[in-house]
Order: sequence, then structure tokens, then C-alpha cells
Amino acid sequence: MATVAGGSDGVMSYAVAADEEDMILLRPAALLAAAALAPASAASAALSPSAYRAGANAVCARAQTQLRALPNASSQDPTAVAKFLPPAVTIWTHEYAALRALQPPPSLVGANRRALWARWELLSISVDAVKQLNNGANPEVTAQTWIGKAVSIGLALHEAAAWKVAGVTTCERTA
Repeated sequence: MATVAGGSDGVMSYAVAADEEDMILLRPAALLAAAALAPASAASAALSPSAYRAGANAVCARAQTQLRALPNASSQDPTAVAKFLPPAVTIWTHEYAALRALQPPPSLVGANRRALWARWELLSISVDAVKQLNNGANPEVTAQTWIGKAVSIGLALHEAAAWKVAGVTTCERTA
């Protein structure tokens, strides 16, 4: 089984999948680990505010297009949400890694960190839900729990507020 653990200190670990069913989480877990462990200054110098915003907006627009193409993308039905989550986690993982790779200018570092923290927390909750589904959990209960966790801590609102401060409107998610 793939196991992903991460905290606010950025330290993460993951275990190799024991069977083919868990392989769906292995690639996202590896990408998450690489993105979280990459030093913030490794890529290059900070981007200008306009270049950072353009890059982040492009990353989020691409992910939103991919998410809208998934079946059940706008459904609130827990069974549909449970079917949507596995491919969505893969898309969100790639999106997170691409956003993490951008080098914000000093004036936007704080907003960038807050937005990425919220995105990381939501992605972690989503990975946990997919692991539960892969282990045979009830899809309706798992989806309702996932929705409840995300809503109860207001992750989407925290993230939307941070992206708004950064001027990255395409990444704002309010629900």
C-alpha cells in the first residue's frame, strides 16, 4: 500500500505500493515527495510578479480543463465524487508540483506559501480518501467524509483568499 505522510515542516515519506491497485497512488505520492523536498530556491531566480501570475494561471487553467473533462466533475452525489477522486488526485498532484516549482517574487512569497499549504492539505485529504476507496471502503461514506473534512477546515476558502492576494485568479477555488 502507498503511504504518504507530510507535515507543515515539509518532511514527507512514502512507501512502495504492495499491489497493482495501490499503484494509482504511487506516482502522485512520488511527485508530492519530490515537490515538497525540493528547495524553494533550486529552480532559478524569482519571477517577476506578472510572470509568476501568468505561470500560475496557466498551470491552474490546464488542471481545471482536465478536471472538467472527468466524468462526475460537477456532481455532489457521494458515489459520483468517489469515482471522480482517483483521477482528480493525479491531476491535482501534477498541478501542485507545477505550482510549487514556480518561484514567486519576494512580494508574493507569503501568499504563495499560504495557497500551497491549503492546496497541500486538501491534496493530502484527497489522497487519504483514494487510499480508503482502494482498500474497499464504502464510496458514499468515504466521499461524505472527504467533503466534510475539506469544508470543516475551510481549505478552499483559505486557498482562494491566498491566490486572490497573489493575483492568481485562475487558481481561486471557493468550493
